[in-house]
This record gives sequence, structure tokens and C-alpha cells, in this order.
Amino acid sequence: MGPMSVPMILGLLPQFKHSDGKIAIASIIGGVFGFVVTQTTDWVPADMETAFPLFVTLLVFIVGGVLNKKRGGSVPPAVDELLMYLGKEERK
Repeated sequence: MGPMSVPMILGLLPQFKHSDGKIAIASIIGGVFGFVVTQTTDWVPADMETAFPLFVTLLVFIVGGVLNKKRGGSVPPAVDELLMYLGKEERK
């Protein structure tokens, strides 16, 4: 699981419906920045080099969604409808 997969996987869960596309892109950029930091500096311990970009991505994605929700960001009706039907079995 890398910085690009976090928004793709967590974006399918209803709990993260307030994390919109802008937040997803910001979290990917944050993860790439975290990777650059681990490769070019000694700020991050060697045993955290693998997980640091993922932590940065998760932090930006989760905090961005919470801030968007508190700010009153609305979720489009199409997104609500899609999330409502995800995981439900179709009955015939």
C-alpha cells in the first residue's frame, strides 16, 4: 500500500465521503513529499523510511476529510447514492 492507494481504497468507505478529490490529490502529494524527505534527509529514522510516506498520506487524507466536514462541505447526492449501494447484494 503506497501513497496513491490510500485515497483509492479509503475513498470507497462511507466514513471518508467528505475527503473529496482535492484532499485525495493533496494526500498523494504529501506522501510523495514524505518519500522525498526520507530519501534526501536524515530526519526520519531508518526503520521508519518505508512507513513514513504512508503515514503522511493517511494523516493528510483523514485530517482533510475531518476539516472538510467541520467546514460544512457538502457531499454530492450521486456520491451518497453510490456509497449507499456499495456492499449491498442485488436481490432478484
